[in-house]
Amino acid sequence: MQQYSRPATLADLKALVSSLNRHEAEYLRIGGYALFAHGYHRATTDVDLLVPATRKAGERIKAALMAMISGSPGKPLLPGRAMPASLKNRKKPT
Repeated sequence: MQQYSRPATLADLKALVSSLNRHEAEYLRIGGYALFAHGYHRATTDVDLLVPATRKAGERIKAALMAMISGSPGKPLLPGRAMPASLKNRKKPT
C-alpha cells in the first residue's frame, strides 16, 4: 500500500475543522495554524491538535478523520486505499 504526505493547506484545515465540528469532537488547534488565526504568520506544513485523553474524545476524532478519508460518514474505507502518513496513529504520551 502506497503512503504519501504533503504539506497541509488552508483548504485541508477547513475540511478538518468542518469534519471535527460535525462529529462534535473536542479539540484545540495549536501550532502554526493556531498562530495564523491570531494574526501571526509562521510557515507550517501540518495541522496540530490537542485532544482530551478520553475514549469518547478519541472515538469522535477517529470518526471525523475516517469520514474525511472515506468521503462519507459511516462508509468504510475501500480495501487497498492508502491512508496519508499524517493520519497514522501516534503513540500515547506517557
